[in-house]
This record gives sequence, C-alpha cells and structure tokens, in this order.
Amino acid sequence: MKWTICGKSDLGKLVDFSLQNEWEHSFFTSRLIEEGEFVLPQRNRFPVFILKDGSSIRGACMITSWGSLFPVFSQIDPPDNKTLRELMTKLKLSLRKVYSLMGTEERVELLRPFLNREKEIPVNYNLMVKEAYGLPVQSPLSADCSIHLAGPDDSASLLGLELEYQREEVFLDPTQIDSSRIYHNLRGTLSEQIVFYVLRNSLPVAKAGTNARGYAWNQIGGVYTDKSMRNQGFSTKLMSHLIGYLEKEGKKTTLFVKENNVSAEKVYNKLGFQRRKGFTIIYYL
Repeated sequence: MKWTICGKSDLGKLVDFSLQNEWEHSFFTSRLIEEGEFVLPQRNRFPVFILKDGSSIRGACMITSWGSLFPVFSQIDPPDNKTLRELMTKLKLSLRKVYSLMGTEERVELLRPFLNREKEIPVNYNLMVKEAYGLPVQSPLSADCSIHLAGPDDSASLLGLELEYQREEVFLDPTQIDSSRIYHNLRGTLSEQIVFYVLRNSLPVAKAGTNARGYAWNQIGGVYTDKSMRNQGFSTKLMSHLIGYLEKEGKKTTLFVKENNVSAEKVYNKLGFQRRKGFTIIYYL
C-alpha cells in the first residue's frame, strides 16, 4: 500500500470509495462534484491523497487551500500507524501547512497523534442525519415575516447575521474577525450553496443553508437566529422550509451540532434528525 496524489485515472475509484457512508463526509464528496458531474479537484486548491492497495483505494485525505485536513478512512479497516506516518511525510512534502483537522471522531483521533502540535483546541460536535423524507407540519410565520432564497446580491444585507454567527459559533477569538474576508466568503457561499433567510419587517433575523452539496447527501450549516428573536420558532420553520426544498432533489440531509447545544439538537430531533456519531474539529494555533 502507498499514498499518492489522486490522478484522473483514479477518479472513478475515489468516487466509489467516498460514496460509502457518504453522510460521514459529505464535505469531501462535495469537492468531487461540479455542475452535477464528478471531477478531480484542482490540485492547487484541494489536493487529494489516496491510499492505494493494488487497484483499490483504502483511504483518502484532502487538504484544503485554507489548511484544513479532512481524512476519509474505513472504520472497519483503518490505516495502521506506519501508513499514517507515511501520509504525514507526503503532506510535509506538499508544503501545505495544516491549521485544522476535521472529520468523524474516530478518524480525527487516528491522525491526531501524528500532527504532534503543542497548542490545539478541539471542538466536539454530534453528527446527525435525517434519512427519512417528509417533515412535520409547521404553523405559518406571522404576517410581518417571510422566507426568501438568498443569492450573491443579498450578501450585504446578510453580513450582519453572518458576522454574529461567526463570532458565536466559529471563531475561537472573535477579535480576529475580518469583515471584508467574511463578506467575500459569504458572497461565495451564496453563489454556490442553497441558503434561505427570514425577513421580519424587512430586516433579516434568521438564516440557514447548505455548506456541502454531495452526491446523495446535503450538509446543512450556518444556522443562526438573531439573539433578540430566539425561542419564537424561527429556526424550526426556516429549517423545515430549507429541508423541504432540499428533499425535492432526492437527497438526504446531515448536519453537525456542538455537543452542548441542547436546544438546537431538540429542534433537529423534531425535524427528524437522529444523532449518529461524534464529529471533531481541531484547531492548531
């Protein structure tokens, strides 16, 4: 067995491998799809290392242009320590610096010792899936509220919500937030992903959308309601609208939620999501 950069001739086998238990790593598979077709990600943006065992693939690992390492290993037959050390050597030779490690809990724990960083901050989540189609009936929003599909032209109006979401849910140090960069990333998200938002009296008060659109699974992320508008059912109604829209594609839905976010998990349970396993992101300082 050996690790190598995935080439065009390996794409079909990589797709077959990554579609197994796709709900565990829909971010990974989303990077293999472009305009409905399977493609090999650009090597300068998302290089993919594959573990080849003869003609078959036993593992894969993607490193993003922003330094996130995303491993996909078989839970039944994961790589041994020698094989993981070889992967680390390949990553060093690629000159890519790793700023975070993310994936299902068992995959992250396999790689964690080999990164050997002094300063790390792990954030633990529960990975939840909705395998059955259909949703419970929701009461309508009040007359002063409406739900809208977002596009790039909505970036400026949604920036305030996005900044609050980043402060509360993403950034470890909120003083490091760069508004112009967040705006640029948000505009890209609204170009590529499906995002809905709630207007109340012409002001955005809640948002929810996809952050990965895989082959058979969509992953939801960026769910946020303005603090002053919480506990009024906005998240439940907005999520229901989003999921109903996504299920028309014939895909199932997954998401991950912070371990201590009990209120959000209750909302997702009501919509048909069930907790399946742990998901971890480790940030390296």
